[in-house]
Amino acid sequence: MFNDYIFHATADMIGMRLDLPNAKTLIDEVAEAVATRGKEKGIVVFGEADDDLISDKRYDNNLNKLKHTVAFKAQQNHALYIHAYKNERHYDALIKTLLSSFETLYPEALWAPKYRSLVTQPGNALENIEQYYQDLSKSYSFPVLPTPERWNSVNSLRSIGRYLLREERTDEAEQVISRLLEYMPQHMGAHLILSDIYLAQNKPTQRKKILEKGLQIATKRQHPSIAQFKEALKL
Repeated sequence: MFNDYIFHATADMIGMRLDLPNAKTLIDEVAEAVATRGKEKGIVVFGEADDDLISDKRYDNNLNKLKHTVAFKAQQNHALYIHAYKNERHYDALIKTLLSSFETLYPEALWAPKYRSLVTQPGNALENIEQYYQDLSKSYSFPVLPTPERWNSVNSLRSIGRYLLREERTDEAEQVISRLLEYMPQHMGAHLILSDIYLAQNKPTQRKKILEKGLQIATKRQHPSIAQFKEALKL
């Protein structure tokens, strides 16, 4: 789907070839593919445990040949990654290979931005958040949306909406929580937060409306927040 290939424990297979004249090994095929990929996005990752490599010298030679055959092109477009993990066993190396691949493709620094940093920059809070994700979407060539909810984390629309309310940036808080409700229309917490925002803005009509809507959804779902909505409506 994303033009990425991850190989695990392949130090023996990459050196195999058909018993035919001029037959190529997987090393040759990978070298040719990496050399001709141009600007095409995607990576090729080989992960191997040193426990496998020490069992047969040919395996280590295979990885070294692969590395040196395509080293120049790999450095040019960052297409090839080879990981030989020290003090690691055959199957356990798979987890490290997957984690390193995910970090290569989707670096945490990009995919887990600090929302408070985004909203403390000049400009509108929601516009700053959405601009960040629009840039990320453009970079990856597929849509990436802000995180509406994330348990026990401040890096979500729900948490940053609360933060903006505490900072008395109520108009921006309203925009953020309204966007959250566009993504998750039945989010009980978002209805309650928005009612608090309307309370701070002295908008009793809008507050009553959002609480009644939240209560209706909560009742239909038999959600534990029913009592909270009823209590809030008494104010």
